[in-house]
Amino acid sequence: MPQLTGLIEAFSIPSDTTSSIPSLTPDQWEALSSYLNAVTLEEGQILFQRTREESSLYFLERGKVAIHYENARGTLRIGVLGPGVVFGEASFLGNIPRQASAQSMLPGRAWVLPVLKFREMFSRNPDLALKVIQIAATTLALRSRDSRKRRCIA
Repeated sequence: MPQLTGLIEAFSIPSDTTSSIPSLTPDQWEALSSYLNAVTLEEGQILFQRTREESSLYFLERGKVAIHYENARGTLRIGVLGPGVVFGEASFLGNIPRQASAQSMLPGRAWVLPVLKFREMFSRNPDLALKVIQIAATTLALRSRDSRKRRCIA
């Protein structure tokens, strides 16, 4: 599990301290490590694009990622994510095309949980799979709540 040390530290003190995401035990992190793929992030790198049929879940260890929505009228930045968060949760949970795009703003590192690896996890370690679903669902719920608050204030 040494390869996940930075990720575990990032999730122990997430950059978004307003959210209350379920945490993983050391044993769960160790089990999860066999399902994750490391991605080195370069500044400006596109991680996924709106409307694409890709639904991996991302765990951000270090760096910053901008989430933005683009259409014929232009691009709207929805948010900026820092270490210790998951993203890509809506497509991961809903098995739907990406609703927004993600682009690295700084060099960093993310860990990706591809859907095929998640299916393997689900059959081999259903308790861990449930925990990952809870993390993704809580993230989605909190972000949905926060976006409604912003619309009400505007």
